[in-house]
Amino acid sequence: MPFRYSEHGHEIEIPIDPDELAAAMAEEGLDLPGAGAEHEPPLDPERPRGPWQSLQEELIRNGRVEIGHFELIEKIGFGAMGVVFRALDLRMDRTVAIKLWSEKLPTVESGGPDPLEEIRALAKLTHPNVVSIYDIGEYEGRPYLVLEDVQGIDAGQWAPGSWQDVLFVYIRVGRGLAAAHAAGILHNDVKPANVLLGNDRRVKVSDFGLAASMTRGRDKVCGTPLYMAPEELRGPASDQFSLCVSIYEALYGSLPFLAKTFIGMVVAIDRGELQVGASPLPGIPDRVRAVVLRGLSLDPADRHASVADLVTELEQCLAD
Repeated sequence: MPFRYSEHGHEIEIPIDPDELAAAMAEEGLDLPGAGAEHEPPLDPERPRGPWQSLQEELIRNGRVEIGHFELIEKIGFGAMGVVFRALDLRMDRTVAIKLWSEKLPTVESGGPDPLEEIRALAKLTHPNVVSIYDIGEYEGRPYLVLEDVQGIDAGQWAPGSWQDVLFVYIRVGRGLAAAHAAGILHNDVKPANVLLGNDRRVKVSDFGLAASMTRGRDKVCGTPLYMAPEELRGPASDQFSLCVSIYEALYGSLPFLAKTFIGMVVAIDRGELQVGASPLPGIPDRVRAVVLRGLSLDPADRHASVADLVTELEQCLAD
């Protein structure tokens, strides 16, 4: 029976059983759109259990569980790479987010980058629109990150009231991405689920480059297909493409590239076959549309010179 994913009135039909799809995408390091508890792949009793399942069961059974000096409070997220818990830092007396990976850190190949060093580089990235990394640890052979806890919703759960609201949020997302690119860091999985909107109106981008660090050398693809750029070689322009997909979706109530089947959607992206939005926000200026569409160009060379340039264009649109 095909899996049907509905997005703002549009439906994508994927000819595969939903459980098989979730498990297969998890195997390939991919997330389903809006991945959360309702999309968790089923546990196979024949497979070895990961440490996060044990932690979750202990948390339910005892009401508390500790990893080092962190007391887990609740599970707040789930993806192909692992699980995220909200926790209390018992030393600093503050809440944090702990992301526990389901796999061990990949080994360092001869002459290749060290994933641990890449994570340390990410921790040095300090920007008001980027989720801070406080620490890294290990639990039962699996790495975990201690992250800034942004309490609120993600942009995939958000219903913007105006095109100005959309630009307010995604200008800040772009600023965070631009700062990362200036430091030589790619995101590789820009999508609404990785944009956190705090209850205090803070906008934070999460999961910078982490999927790439964890899957390098395993012949796995990083990213979420609905938001991925069509080019094979990833770079800052690919992050820009994914950012503009997210902006388009927020503005027009629809992904820019849709098809009746999953493969058809991939072909539509490759051909640059843009879909007309079903329920656009009122009054979107032509200039805003033009700026976003340029970022969706099939050829990376035709996009904005950088995410920083895209941000400047959006700021000018908002100021007009």
